[in-house]
Amino acid sequence: LKPLYPAEIAGMDGCRRLALFLSAIDMHYLPRILLTIHHPTPWEQEDPLFSIVQRLSIFGLTAEALAATAEQLLAQAGFIDPLGTWYELVRQAHPDTWTELRGRARLAMDYRIAAEMLLRALDDLDRKDLSTAPPTRGRFVRAILDDRLRAEREDLDEALTDRGLSPQPALLLILEGKTEMLLMPRVLQEMYGGPVPRTLVEFVNMDTIDRDLDLLIRHVLAPRFGEDRGDVVHLNRPPTRVLIAVDPEKRFKTAADQEKQRSKLVRRLFETLELQHQTATALAEVDTLVEVTTWGSHPWEFANFTDRELAAGIMACVSLPHGVTQQTLFATIAVERAVHGRSPNIERVCAGWPQRVTKVALAEALWPRLRSKIRRGSPSGNFKLPAGRVGLRALQLAMGTHRRHVGLRINWARRILGLS
Repeated sequence: LKPLYPAEIAGMDGCRRLALFLSAIDMHYLPRILLTIHHPTPWEQEDPLFSIVQRLSIFGLTAEALAATAEQLLAQAGFIDPLGTWYELVRQAHPDTWTELRGRARLAMDYRIAAEMLLRALDDLDRKDLSTAPPTRGRFVRAILDDRLRAEREDLDEALTDRGLSPQPALLLILEGKTEMLLMPRVLQEMYGGPVPRTLVEFVNMDTIDRDLDLLIRHVLAPRFGEDRGDVVHLNRPPTRVLIAVDPEKRFKTAADQEKQRSKLVRRLFETLELQHQTATALAEVDTLVEVTTWGSHPWEFANFTDRELAAGIMACVSLPHGVTQQTLFATIAVERAVHGRSPNIERVCAGWPQRVTKVALAEALWPRLRSKIRRGSPSGNFKLPAGRVGLRALQLAMGTHRRHVGLRINWARRILGLS
């Protein structure tokens, strides 16, 4: 073999010293990085006695030397790692999964683990000036220390959003009861051509029209902000829109009532913004996130099915009691549809029967008829059927919501929420 050059000898000596030093501190730092303790009893006995100052003195190292070595390791890892920017996502994963990496990707992660041990030693020395990246605000280039191993929820949201992988649904379709929750997912599946991903539309059952939606809206839809760029605030997770589809009754009875409830939810959502972001422009942006609609002038069953279809569905569920004919059933349904002073209720048609028909059982019986109507309306996309109209609007809102590189405009009049 050819003799080694002096620089090669120095490099090997440096690597040897680094390996020895890492071995001297790994029992303290490695379990906290890898979230694994292989020998808990010796670790518990040794850890309280650990002193990073004492270990540094043994090797004659300074904080500045640790910082320089850590940056070299991070730089080399970034140079050889074939994962590129996907490292942003990998470092958020549980450390157990890093062992599944192969080749240069695994080697790069080993370099980063070594660098993190040195940087945590600097943290313990209270030398955050050497171990922490400078603030991102005002700078346009990455710093080496931006690549530190860390798992923070805000970073995960941003990493997923940047790659179009956020689990955050594009739309919450809020429905009023079990019947709608049973059939509307099937309606959207027919229109979508297959199961609708939960990242596109998530269905929420409000159980009763009197349910207060404030908490749900504030928790699920509240924006998660990233970098503030002056006129625009970057969103670390994509926006979620909400479509509320209810019967036209009680606090949703009239168009004015519906707008009042919609505006109330918009205001609650707006109030989740930080005070410096609560501008008129931001309010106009947030206003686009919430819609309220009804099934028309009647509740679900009467809006989507004729009297004869409802009668056929009832007779498919139970036998008509003595003295009740098809004609009297038709007439009873028609009277219930035309009732004044309250919202019609299909369950009242069967009140007093030995066997009562539940709305869920009736929905199952009526599904083939509803599916046929949806399939007839799908080619044209022109739905007069309320279920089809709401389903189409839900898909339009969900598929029209951008999932990457989204910002909230807070100072300019031009609306950009949802633009890529």
